[in-house]
Amino acid sequence: FDFFEKVLINKKIIYYDDYGIKQSIKTENIWGYCRKGTLYIQVESEFNRIPVVGNICHFVANITVYRDRYYNQYDPYYSYNSALRPQQASYELKQFIIDFETGKIMEYDYQTLSIILMRDNELYEEYEVLNKRKKKQQMFLYLRKFNEKHPLYIPIN
Repeated sequence: FDFFEKVLINKKIIYYDDYGIKQSIKTENIWGYCRKGTLYIQVESEFNRIPVVGNICHFVANITVYRDRYYNQYDPYYSYNSALRPQQASYELKQFIIDFETGKIMEYDYQTLSIILMRDNELYEEYEVLNKRKKKQQMFLYLRKFNEKHPLYIPIN
């Protein structure tokens, strides 16, 4: 049951290829894996489930964000000494999409979705007529519509 968790703890995975030759790969270089039909992607050394798989995939990941600990508006060197300012790390859950046509991972927002929808004139024009608020509300609907019209085909070999 916990096979992947045990394997991914190691720094390297050793396996035998189709020719029986021993191969190894660093765990940090693994893009993702599939378990019981569910796809997982590695983002910042953590594997995240991809619940929506299609030409446009949607997933949520924990991202490390660095912020200044304090802000002194009276310090004239504040903006120049950014390397010397103390930073505080925190984690944020962010939504992403994967564009399988380009392989890019992008932030999930209405502008990014709009750019991808340009590949389908009908959906793009339908989406662009909406105001900004409606675009944000219906992003997921249009992502699904795009995936229905343009299914993802993965070759067997």
